[in-house]
Amino acid sequence: MSGAWVNVPRTEYNYFVQTNPGMGPGPYTFRVTDLYGNVLEDSSVPHREGGAVDGASQFPLGP
Repeated sequence: MSGAWVNVPRTEYNYFVQTNPGMGPGPYTFRVTDLYGNVLEDSSVPHREGGAVDGASQFPLGP
């Protein structure tokens, strides 16, 4: 990828899946924005097939 942010679509089963092209082997940097405009960025996230990776932080509670 060019280093630009890419919107990854959310599936109906509440996962975010990037296809064509895929995301590559990682590690990744993610930026997520909640519906209140809060932004989280997490970098050096490893690829883990079928497993979970803990994020660096949480969004604040909504109003």
